[in-house]
Amino acid sequence: MIWGYQNLLKLAGKDPESSFPDGIWQFYVDYALREDTARHVNETHGFDTILRQHNIRLSETDRITSWVMAAISGIHQYDALLEIEWRERVSTSLLRELTQGLPDAARYAGLYREWEIQRPYRRGAEAASYDYLITGA
Repeated sequence: MIWGYQNLLKLAGKDPESSFPDGIWQFYVDYALREDTARHVNETHGFDTILRQHNIRLSETDRITSWVMAAISGIHQYDALLEIEWRERVSTSLLRELTQGLPDAARYAGLYREWEIQRPYRRGAEAASYDYLITGA
């Protein structure tokens, strides 16, 4: 996966070494572990909320088993999740580029941001504000 991303950067005319001043592996470790815990907080909150709504009480063993199974499921679905994220970003970016000269271009320019607000998963305002996208020069 890292090899593929590095080659995408090269194809885009970027120098992979200069794109990551702290080192390539440091970037990927930070990215993979995300220095914020927003997604984990959201998952925990959602998990506890559903349990409460259905008046379900789990033993510690069942709770840990549930989290391990959720993690395994997430790992198995990771490629599909990345594909969805990629499609959302690329589609809205292309739409923004294609409609730049149109009268309603501003609506398309903010489309991804509108989607970020509406989508059911997102990082909270207290999460670190890192943008892991490499923007064009």
